[in-house]
Amino acid sequence: MGVLTDYFIARDHQDAARAHGSPTGPKRAGFKTAEWKSLDPVVTMATLHEVMTGQNEFKPPDSTVAGTDKDEHWVFRVYDDHFATLADLPEERLGDVAAKWVTTEEMNDWPLDDARQALSELVALAREARSSGAHLYCWVSL
Repeated sequence: MGVLTDYFIARDHQDAARAHGSPTGPKRAGFKTAEWKSLDPVVTMATLHEVMTGQNEFKPPDSTVAGTDKDEHWVFRVYDDHFATLADLPEERLGDVAAKWVTTEEMNDWPLDDARQALSELVALAREARSSGAHLYCWVSL
């Protein structure tokens, strides 16, 4: 089945933690959500950030908002620089970035159209979150 990764908008950590209480994801908890498999908020997002900026900035996963090692799902805050880079990505770069992203090891099984759609949804969520003073989070489920 794969790892489920739902990106969503929340006001803050406390608000985002409500998604942890929903075993079927943040959308069912009322959050605006983009649902994709295997777009983890650490490695895959770091790879995307590198494609967009040319900077290799892998960070250890210290952004846990909710969940423990005994859980099967968690909520993470998307790193501020990844969030900002997504929100700032110009529309005219979506195709180019998606084309480079699918050549990475983390995305090598993804069709280009799916990667472009995922990127487009992530960018839209990041822009909406920024404009509303909120942030981007990721719900991960095994």
